[in-house]
Amino acid sequence: MKKINVWKVERGQGLVEYAILVTSIIMVTLVGLTLSGDSAKESLLKVCAALGGDQCVAAQPNVDGGGVITPTPEFTFTPTLIPSATPTLSEPDPTRQPFFTPTPTPAIAAGLTVKVVDDVTSAPVAGVWTVIYNASGGYVKESTSGASGEMNFSLDNGKYQVRVYTGQWWQAADVDLIDSQEVTVRLKTLTVNVVDDATGAAVNGVWTVINNEGGGYVKEGTTGASGQLKFSLVNGKYKIRVYTGQWWQAAEVNMTSSQSVTVRLKTLTVNILDASGAPAKGVWTVIYNESGGYVKEGTTGSSGRLDFSLVDGKYKIRVYTGQWWQAAEVNMTSSQTVTIKLKEMRVKVVLNESGKEGDKGSTAGIWVVIYTAAGGYVTEGTTNSKGEATFSVANGDYIIATYYEQEWQRDGPFKVSNSREYVIHRKNKD
Repeated sequence: MKKINVWKVERGQGLVEYAILVTSIIMVTLVGLTLSGDSAKESLLKVCAALGGDQCVAAQPNVDGGGVITPTPEFTFTPTLIPSATPTLSEPDPTRQPFFTPTPTPAIAAGLTVKVVDDVTSAPVAGVWTVIYNASGGYVKESTSGASGEMNFSLDNGKYQVRVYTGQWWQAADVDLIDSQEVTVRLKTLTVNVVDDATGAAVNGVWTVINNEGGGYVKEGTTGASGQLKFSLVNGKYKIRVYTGQWWQAAEVNMTSSQSVTVRLKTLTVNILDASGAPAKGVWTVIYNESGGYVKEGTTGSSGRLDFSLVDGKYKIRVYTGQWWQAAEVNMTSSQTVTIKLKEMRVKVVLNESGKEGDKGSTAGIWVVIYTAAGGYVTEGTTNSKGEATFSVANGDYIIATYYEQEWQRDGPFKVSNSREYVIHRKNKD
């Protein structure tokens, strides 16, 4: 299909209009001369002479023999029309440059800088997933903040949504971007202080996890010597859970602004006494949760006391004196003190030939060893001048072994559930 050369058509049209204009002027001039008579003729002769014409004379009238004057035209003009250009259609000239070539205006590339900082300290926050959406919610670009907390996005001018993620999404800003712009996103600071309920002292080593409203994992940390943890979070609702052998949902917060929460762990104080009521030293004590899972442990010192900071829940207290004894169960909805008194196992050794009490014989210095019913070593001692040796043990079944004249003798097992005396007869070989 041929294309019309618009420039050539326009040029031809201009020539036609010019010819028509010239013809119109000539016609008007002729009419004017006819009407004006001699005065016009004289004027024309003057003009002709001024232009240097040497034959500018008026023609004389012809007189025939009869005396009749025949007018002779003084001026004749035959107009000749300039032929008009005929428009032609042709292919465009590829070498010809247009008078003006419009250049399309490109979209302006703008820069959006997003800086993520902590609301309280204004320190940059690393590792924050940030996504840019357009005004209708369509995905555009994304990035994750580094150590500087800054991310740069090259965008066209327009309206955008800035959304950030710290376990859940938050539409942090709406931006009407013109050229370059910077947006600062201030994450809310959740400060968690974990303390002991009885003393108010900071508790070290408490695993703390932040979950979102639906229970999804967000962040975690373990308390240090200060007992304090800080979490930078987007706006939203969160659950604070702490772990001391079992989980406890300690608090719920709605983070529309920075907040501080104090989690008070319950204090379980365990006092262990020997059979005489004195503090029992060196007793291994372990705390288990309700299902038997390990929680914490300690060994009594000279005070016989141990303190455990625990989350709310049910616990079992077990002590070890050669064998385990579940000494108590507690429900820690508040701080509590539990006293555990070990049982007295008083062993008396008597000697006689027939194995009956009352026969003569020295029983001082006899070696006595206590074993569990399964044969596990518990404790040992030697008899005093009265032939007695006293031991503090946990509830359980025990075997008493005595060593006399290079021979071991085992008696039992004996079930120990309270304090009592156990008489052991040894035969005197003399």
